[in-house]
Amino acid sequence: MNVGLTLQQGRWKATARRVAREILAPMASEIDREGKFVRAGIEAIGKNGMMGLCIPQEYGGQGIELLSTVIATEELAQGCASTAMCYVMHTCAILPIVAAASPEQLEKFIRPVAEGKILYSVSASEPGSGAHLWHVDSYAEKNAGGYVVNAFKSWATSAGESDYYLIPVRSSATASADELTLFLVSASDPQVQPVGKWDGLGMRGNSSSPVKFNNCHIAASQRIGHEGIGFPLLIAFNVPVYLLALSGLYLGLAQRARDVAVEHVKKRIHADTKNPLANLGVVQRYIAELDCDIEATRAYLYEVTRILSYLTSMLMELAKADLLEKIVDRFYQEDALLIVAKAKVMATEMVLRVVNKAFQLCGGTGYRRGHEIERLYRDARAGTFMAPDNDTLREIIGRRACGLPYPWQAGSMGAKG
Repeated sequence: MNVGLTLQQGRWKATARRVAREILAPMASEIDREGKFVRAGIEAIGKNGMMGLCIPQEYGGQGIELLSTVIATEELAQGCASTAMCYVMHTCAILPIVAAASPEQLEKFIRPVAEGKILYSVSASEPGSGAHLWHVDSYAEKNAGGYVVNAFKSWATSAGESDYYLIPVRSSATASADELTLFLVSASDPQVQPVGKWDGLGMRGNSSSPVKFNNCHIAASQRIGHEGIGFPLLIAFNVPVYLLALSGLYLGLAQRARDVAVEHVKKRIHADTKNPLANLGVVQRYIAELDCDIEATRAYLYEVTRILSYLTSMLMELAKADLLEKIVDRFYQEDALLIVAKAKVMATEMVLRVVNKAFQLCGGTGYRRGHEIERLYRDARAGTFMAPDNDTLREIIGRRACGLPYPWQAGSMGAKG
């Protein structure tokens, strides 16, 4: 349904659906089976203009189109969840750059993205931080030519495949865990080394391996914004887009699982009754439950995304005026992180309910290795523990409901040094 969408949003939905059906879906089984990176799918997304949905029009993009991005991700995930995951991580790297980059950096790092020529990845998680994305141990050391960074980032979607990694590190050895600086590091740097080959239970085509930055020399021109402002940039412009787009991915995966199950029960004929499974009341009730679960999540996600689109546009104006303190204050006043946290929890737990019921509807047929439901079941499982995992997000939601500050505002960031 395109009810409530603008003409532009409806067109992007149709474009993403076409790419998903014609290009991503035919490759999805092979990608899953062989653990191949989704290069052809990323190229198709770029050729169809979707890499720049969050890029200002003056740099060749479509403007801050968060809802179009979520809808596109939802459609892409119905073709191949691994491709959609790479698209999510690429997209959420863009807005912090747009918010804080210099005009020269925007020309170099943003305009080519709108042309589909650059793939980004965010490499933030570290072994000691777990789901606490607000805690970073690695740091930058200044030298005459810029900075030296030693860091081990434990998860990096598109590792070894992206063109640039957006990485947060502490601004110095004595900086606190949330005094972060953002850098764009070229994947071609020989000191940037993906570690091992990704071999996950699901999402097998997104190359989510660790990445080691080993005595990596980074020029000052690769720093995004001022030193020490990385955390406000992440919390206002990266994390919300990531959580919304990720929610869109799992919404799309749920929709596909529902559609596969419905197709199965319509075609599966019992030999004794000569009727399809779809004629059974219990099957009809299962399908009704799937539809209600999916539509409730979609309604909440779309509404939250509309709210965040409006807020993000306002925050972007403050960023361009270099008023970062006001950005964070406004973001917290609106409790924007709270509503996107709820969206992620809702979507990633809804998809597990939906895929489990779809599995039940497909029975032993769906249990076979290589069946689409079996792949969707494995892909769906990753969502609840993708950082911030759902238990951490519930804690945040509960803290705010009780009038308590966010964890990083409550002195839990860790000591300096």
